[in-house]
Amino acid sequence: MHYSVNSTRWKLFNSLKTKGLEVTIGSGGQTKFNRRKQQLPKAHCIDAACVGEVNQLNFQTTQALVAICKGQGGRQKAAVNKYGYPIRYNPLKPIKGWNSGDLALNIETGEVGRVNPRSKSNSFNFTVPGQKAKSVHVSKLKVVHKKDGYTYTFCPQLSINV
Repeated sequence: MHYSVNSTRWKLFNSLKTKGLEVTIGSGGQTKFNRRKQQLPKAHCIDAACVGEVNQLNFQTTQALVAICKGQGGRQKAAVNKYGYPIRYNPLKPIKGWNSGDLALNIETGEVGRVNPRSKSNSFNFTVPGQKAKSVHVSKLKVVHKKDGYTYTFCPQLSINV
């Protein structure tokens, strides 16, 4: 895996250079030096800003958004046994207007979490970060954000005074 990442990085670097774009690269040691020189905490989102030649950073926010790719769901229509015979039918999404991964507000509790709809009942799995999934009736849920293949959170280590 390490070799494919490095070869992809160098291919991208050389392609951008041939297009006439100004590209700067740096080592991990230089990134660490830049971060420590400015007395910044270790965080992936901060390291991304410390790559290359950096004299001074001016952060405009105290919350960096982190987008994690979760995919759009599968295309499998039926689960099959070892002989290839369908044993369970998986209907196409959406189910009752909901997709797995949609963010919803539980009207009763005020919590926001991810929805995993069920086709045979009016109750969906509702998962709040840091808690166990629970069954919630669809009438008690309100859409906050339709899934787009990503889960959004904030960088927990970013605690910089702006």
